[in-house]
Amino acid sequence: MDERAVRIKQFWEDRGRRIEDPTIAARFREDDRLEHDLRLARSFCTADSRVLDLGAGACGLSFHLAPYVREIVAVDFVHELLEKRPLPPNIKPVVADIRDFETEDTFDVVLVYGVFNYILDDDDLSLIYRGIHRMLAPNGVCIIKHQSGVRETVTVDRFSEEFQTRYIAVYRHMDREIELLESLFEVEMLDVYPAHLNRWDNTHFYAYVCRRRESARDSSLAA
Repeated sequence: MDERAVRIKQFWEDRGRRIEDPTIAARFREDDRLEHDLRLARSFCTADSRVLDLGAGACGLSFHLAPYVREIVAVDFVHELLEKRPLPPNIKPVVADIRDFETEDTFDVVLVYGVFNYILDDDDLSLIYRGIHRMLAPNGVCIIKHQSGVRETVTVDRFSEEFQTRYIAVYRHMDREIELLESLFEVEMLDVYPAHLNRWDNTHFYAYVCRRRESARDSSLAA
């Protein structure tokens, strides 16, 4: 793990320890993103869905989705974030780095919301995508939502006045996002937020709705 990745890990561990409010700790600010995130997730779920929430943070999305699905496995490497709120019995929290998380179970829906901006290395990202492909049920769907670069990939590594600490993230250009996904998935890109939630002119929130390419199964398992 390089120095920047270590800094990102420390950034989230610090928020988990220091900030009590689960919304602020994991999502930075109070706004209506959760409403849109939940609507998107629910549109792909049924009452019998098994859901995997990778990078679940303080389980805000999982907590609100839980009444509408059979079960959720919520994975995050910061145990203090996973413990921010009481969870219903159909949410199973798992402390793990999503780069290392593996299970023999398969899931109807995999959610990765606001996570991949902090996976700086494309090889790490591809490794996670292969893991998702293995864990996704044949007719399942993976929803990846975060900010993407609009004109180019945007990398941030500077002191943040808002957070009062060094902030590091990468916002891959939307074409690069799709390029990394397309060897394993059929990809549909959705514009998911109203204008007031897109704060910056060089990045934009998109959701990448991914369905398995069955022709990629053998190569993904062998990788």
